[in-house]
Amino acid sequence: MSSVLALKEIEKVMEAYAKAYAETQIEILCGYYKIDLKEALELMKTKKGAGKKEKEEAKKATEEAKEEAKKATEEAKEEAKAKKGATGKTKKERKLEIEIELPFSGEIDEKRCYGIRSAGKLYTQCLIYTEEGERYCKKCQKESEKNESGKPNYGDIEERKEVGLYEYKDKDGKNPLPYYKYMRKHGWTKEYIEEISDIYGIRVSEEHYNEEEAKKGAGKKDEAKKEAKTKKEEPKETSKEETKEEPKEASKEETKEETKEASKEEPKEETKEEAKTKKGAGKKEKEESDVVGSKAKKEAKLEMEIELPFSGEIDENRCYGIRSAGKLYTQCLTYKEEGERYCKKCQKESEKNESGKPNNGDIEERKEVGLYEYKDKDGKNPWPYYKLMRKHGWSKEYVEEIGAKYGIRISEEHYNEEELKKPVHQKGRIKGRPKKEEKKVEAVEEIEEVETKVVLEEEPELEVEEVIVEEEDEDEEDIVEEIEEEGNKYLRSKNNGLVYSAEDLENPTVVGIWDKLNKKIDFSYKECSDDE
Repeated sequence: MSSVLALKEIEKVMEAYAKAYAETQIEILCGYYKIDLKEALELMKTKKGAGKKEKEEAKKATEEAKEEAKKATEEAKEEAKAKKGATGKTKKERKLEIEIELPFSGEIDEKRCYGIRSAGKLYTQCLIYTEEGERYCKKCQKESEKNESGKPNYGDIEERKEVGLYEYKDKDGKNPLPYYKYMRKHGWTKEYIEEISDIYGIRVSEEHYNEEEAKKGAGKKDEAKKEAKTKKEEPKETSKEETKEEPKEASKEETKEETKEASKEEPKEETKEEAKTKKGAGKKEKEESDVVGSKAKKEAKLEMEIELPFSGEIDENRCYGIRSAGKLYTQCLTYKEEGERYCKKCQKESEKNESGKPNNGDIEERKEVGLYEYKDKDGKNPWPYYKLMRKHGWSKEYVEEIGAKYGIRISEEHYNEEELKKPVHQKGRIKGRPKKEEKKVEAVEEIEEVETKVVLEEEPELEVEEVIVEEEDEDEEDIVEEIEEEGNKYLRSKNNGLVYSAEDLENPTVVGIWDKLNKKIDFSYKECSDDE
């Protein structure tokens, strides 16, 4: 502090000295040039005042410029906030998500962006939904502004529609990739493609199917890979090839359908306390916060481990809307408020529709007709429940047990005993030895040749499957994971939850199924055998 005061005193002394020196010099000059000293001193004071005034004006102008810049910045921030949603984040564009690529067949979805996406050289319509009045999504709009043509990089979908399905040419002059080649590469059948297209309401033209080409293998290169792969397998375990190939093929043709139809609305995991409160009829209401200014009460919802079919009985406490439920068309799981017919979501849908009902209809309409006679807005019947059971490996006893737990009766019409007895190859279903990692076994050349002949004679269909499967699919060998419960070790399938004994890997046995709700093994589960 003392040093600061000393500096100020020195500054005053220096200022006084400079002033005295300047006045002395002025006095000498005035005497030399015969100028009045007083007049000269007055003139110096006037000039000094003018300089100070200019400085003040410059400072004022600088401050005004800063204020204007600050005001412009605040206005820009307010405009940015106005464009944002209630959460403060920019509204995210909705996108149509499909498990596989489907080809363009001449039909345009008016709600989606009119830009063309490459889609593995198939050149299909952009999957992003546009805002009302807009032609392109944000990404395609930026591309169109940069391009001289005023269109996205791959063009406008209406240009694609004006020519034949395979006559269109991209910016490099290339035609679309034939879809049957795409099908052959991934191992997709025509039936599988049509099932996926029906789910999303996208028609696939017959022009895309080339039956003869689709049935062909991937060539001699793939046959050589098959022979090399066969020689690496153990002589005694002919089921290894089955374990590798069948789940891969099934995962493309069967399990992906299940992903959309059953798993899309798969129930969320629950805590033990929630599960206990939802036993019986499952008429639990969640607690509501009474804090002033808090958000609206969250609607209670019935949550189950698996999807159960509709059997003609309506829960009066739940919403009367119909949910898709993997094309099972069951009653909405949300509990409605007293005096209301629908939950908030179904109510919004009913207000938008001319029928005054939710998108999938009213559950009383479902009740008035047979369990499998009901038709949705697209004219499709419900998915047979026994197919869902067979795909997941659920037994009749297991389904009945879940139904009894939540007070839901399952009609005998949903069970087709003959179909349930048929074998089904699921992704992750282990036949033979469950593998944690693949081991290479070298065998005598003579034994390898015998095994190769046996596999080709007993499983002739595998020749086609082997050819179709890509080499990159070999990475999907991680089928099971090791878990521990009550000091014992087990192997759990990552795909279907089946639990195997870890004691005898040569002859694995199913000991139960993983209970996602209680986070433990359900030892009461009994697997449906293929011979029953």
